[in-house]
Amino acid sequence: MDAERPIKHLLLTEHLDLWTAADTAKKSGRGRGAGNAASVYGIKKLRELILELAVRGKLVLQDANDEPASELLKRIQAEKAQLMAEGKIKKGKPLAAIAEDEKPFDLPQGWGWVKMNEIATQITDGAHHTPEYISEGVPFLSVKNLSSARLDFSDTRFISLSAHEELTKRCNAENAGAIFGQSNWQRIAAYFDTLFTTEASIDALKQTLLQLAVMGKLVPQDANDEPVSELLKRIQAEKAKLIAEGKIKKDKPLAAIAEDEKPFELPAEWEWLRLGDALDITGGVTLGRKITGADLVELPYLRVANVQRGHLVLDSIKTVEIRQSELGRYQLLKGDLLVTEGGDWDKVGRTAIWNSEIESCLHQNHIFRMRRLTKDLSSSWIEMYMNSIAKAYFQAASKQTTNLASINMTQLKSCVIAVPSLREQHRIVAKVDELTALCDQLKSRLTAAYQLQQKLADGVVEQAIAQ
Repeated sequence: MDAERPIKHLLLTEHLDLWTAADTAKKSGRGRGAGNAASVYGIKKLRELILELAVRGKLVLQDANDEPASELLKRIQAEKAQLMAEGKIKKGKPLAAIAEDEKPFDLPQGWGWVKMNEIATQITDGAHHTPEYISEGVPFLSVKNLSSARLDFSDTRFISLSAHEELTKRCNAENAGAIFGQSNWQRIAAYFDTLFTTEASIDALKQTLLQLAVMGKLVPQDANDEPVSELLKRIQAEKAKLIAEGKIKKDKPLAAIAEDEKPFELPAEWEWLRLGDALDITGGVTLGRKITGADLVELPYLRVANVQRGHLVLDSIKTVEIRQSELGRYQLLKGDLLVTEGGDWDKVGRTAIWNSEIESCLHQNHIFRMRRLTKDLSSSWIEMYMNSIAKAYFQAASKQTTNLASINMTQLKSCVIAVPSLREQHRIVAKVDELTALCDQLKSRLTAAYQLQQKLADGVVEQAIAQ
């Protein structure tokens, strides 16, 4: 093996001109881009050679001090036996021993052959039919998204959460989602910039993170957290108190939550709650009213265009006149959640948090204001839920016309939301903030990275061809 290594090294490094110029005869002469594209075949063959040498054990030297693969296989077999005993995986039929004519090459010392079923907990294919695609939702991968041993998210399609839940009955994606958990995130973070290399793939990742977060699959549950039932008691008590004090109106009781309204199975100790039972929800100022009087004040207000999904755009703010007596009804307070009534059919119900960015600001009647009855509900948690899982509800419930859709107050109050303990809300929000920041950092560097990669590729190819 030692004698082979210099030969392989020379083969790879001393013949770059062979790999980069493999197709130079096909160049059209129509500029640098055309020439680079023509020589891709040589680069492709070089990659294939490197992979072939790697899996045959001929790319790096073996180390006699390494643990034999046989020990690794013993641990895998023991772990698999334990999972079967616990009923977590099924016991498959024993596979035939590996025959000599099945082995494609001679293994280096210390390596071992094994069948894939012996080292995997589940091997299955995906959907056998084409699902209904929607504009936003759960990313759905097909063969076209697998390219050059990477997942390409540049043209990702999406399916509804209900379709996702149905498909996972056949091909459970739980373990795939778990890569974003606390114990395994570092593994994917180490290769983050190679897995997600387009803005579309990063946007799809961020949406997936939100989906996992509000379903309780991003951080582990803590048995020491206060039961959510106690939180719900405080919400009910606070609501009753505010009604008794005349600070909020008493609405008609909302219907009990039916099983078919629950978009996913809750983690232990979580509860379902309707938004109208958890929040005080009101409409905004009606524009164009003819009002007079000495107590009129002119104040800034938010329009639908100011409320985007997960953030506010405040570069253009208009004003409206209202009576001083109406301030308590329409003035926004820090922590309020703003929800758009209508717009494009896939953008209705977009939600953002108000953090008192403008003093004495109001909201117009096409924006709902949701105010927490208790601080035991995190505004950030509600915003994340509204901008992920709840989107499917709004799309189904909204009144739709040509290219437009809208929801009313009753539909908004009837929307169900998953409620974990306050401590878990904070843990999940912190994790999403951390991962989202990582996504944003990568996204901000994409353009510069692409330009640098192009220059490096041009330089390497041109230098190699010129040799």
